[in-house]
Amino acid sequence: STGAGTVESISPTCFHGIGGSYEVGHPLCAAVFDGDPELTAGTTGASCHIGLDFGAETNARIEEIRFHPLYDAIEADMYINSRFEAGVLQSPQPCDELTYGWRGDEYRGCQDTAASGHKCVGWDSTSHLGSYVQRFPELSGHSYCRNPAPHSKRTIWCRTERGWHEECVPKMPSIEWTTLHTLSKKPRMLWNTITLDEPVTARFVRAVSPPGNCRFTEIQVIGQLIATGLSCSV
Repeated sequence: STGAGTVESISPTCFHGIGGSYEVGHPLCAAVFDGDPELTAGTTGASCHIGLDFGAETNARIEEIRFHPLYDAIEADMYINSRFEAGVLQSPQPCDELTYGWRGDEYRGCQDTAASGHKCVGWDSTSHLGSYVQRFPELSGHSYCRNPAPHSKRTIWCRTERGWHEECVPKMPSIEWTTLHTLSKKPRMLWNTITLDEPVTARFVRAVSPPGNCRFTEIQVIGQLIATGLSCSV
């Protein structure tokens, strides 16, 4: 079967966002790997989402999801109708929204609007950004968010039409999502376990909350890691 080689270790990436935004590298979203991929995170907002990207060379064979909510009694209802989903990257992608690097220094996506909603101006359209264009020719000819100064800027940014240097978040990549489980009642305040009827293989796993509560102490993905470029006979 294609993609049947197991992977001993990876460094999964945590992402989160609200609505159509997709942000990595945020302190509220930390991915760790200690036996099973897991994330610790907290974000709120209508249709928020939070999850793990296992990387371009790795998929997860998902057998079980364990999660520990982070809430008090008043917030418990806001988990109802939340979903756990598995995702595969659609092809072709209009832009690379997934390569991020350190503080976004490797981002080459097509986001051209700051998080404030103001449109970006071209990097070579103003003398204020001329030194960046000289050092990084890739900036010429477009107005997409970038971070040519990761030592002083914490994420991707652009100069907007109002003349400010403003932070951006990447666009949501084109991912096909499949619902694994929908919460129909309040979860327990301790560990909750979702066991799938059959394993599902995907690059992405996320929790989506239409009510707006994506706060978790931990989410663990239980199963196997699979190298996408390997195959074996069965």
